[in-house]
Amino acid sequence: MIFLISAILILTCAHFLSLRTDLRSPVDYVLGTFVYANANIVLTGLILGAFGLLANKWATIFLETLFLLIAYLIVRTGANKKGLATTGQPITRIINTVISMLKNSPDIILLFLSVFFSVMFALFLIWFLPPNSHDVLTTHLSRVGYWLQNGTYLPFPSHNLFDLIYPLNPALQAAWVMVVAGSDRMVEIFQWLAALVCALAVFGLSRVMGDDRKSAAFKGLLFLSFPIVIMQSTTAQTDLVVAAFGSIGFYFFLSGFLESHNGKLLVSALSIGLALGSKQLAFLLLPGFALATIILIKIKNGNGHRLLI
Repeated sequence: MIFLISAILILTCAHFLSLRTDLRSPVDYVLGTFVYANANIVLTGLILGAFGLLANKWATIFLETLFLLIAYLIVRTGANKKGLATTGQPITRIINTVISMLKNSPDIILLFLSVFFSVMFALFLIWFLPPNSHDVLTTHLSRVGYWLQNGTYLPFPSHNLFDLIYPLNPALQAAWVMVVAGSDRMVEIFQWLAALVCALAVFGLSRVMGDDRKSAAFKGLLFLSFPIVIMQSTTAQTDLVVAAFGSIGFYFFLSGFLESHNGKLLVSALSIGLALGSKQLAFLLLPGFALATIILIKIKNGNGHRLLI
């Protein structure tokens, strides 16, 4: 019950923020909601852990309720006055878009079904099997267990240096699951969700680059058909989480720059920040973003084709 209440508070808060930043297309809305929800969880964990309350589920609910009220006030009093009047539209559009795309592309249905069963089998494994990979047991979850015993993520004596130097964000996500669910049964769920979000970001990037829906859907489903993706989605490691934030950041960066959409650029910055706080490998994305910025500026000034050549 606590897990359900916490999830509803977080998703509702993320929903309001997605509306406030004008993320109204189905792809924008889902990706933006994912980023805002994760930012909520990380921020909640950072605040509670600083005061020794990381394992307190009622403190978690209190902070999430506070963030929801703040998001409601932002939408209520912000420039986007239509936000509350259109709260149901993005979800309805997502359902209609998926149904329409499958109806108009019957040859995609077979790939969709095979990917769907693979993804659902991964979820089945998450539910029935305990975390068992080496990195998870020696670092990712072991330090979360210590955090929850002591109520804080502050440095502690450890023979494993990675317990202390690894970024906090994915571990805070795992801690949130264990606190509000009362066990580690679904602690891998963020990797599973990240795999789905990565596929959606691939779809969105393909659309921004000019592909039709059928071609973009094929690329997104193809990503989910890679064995390494499905295998990673059943672990509590961090690779897919970083990939999700990185791909979402680049999608919103590209589309926001081309459309001069400040809301998308804001979500892009937040997503990249979450990626950098998830794994050091994310810092390798920064040179690519710098190069993309130069190319996009040149394109906007009318001489980008020469630079690309």
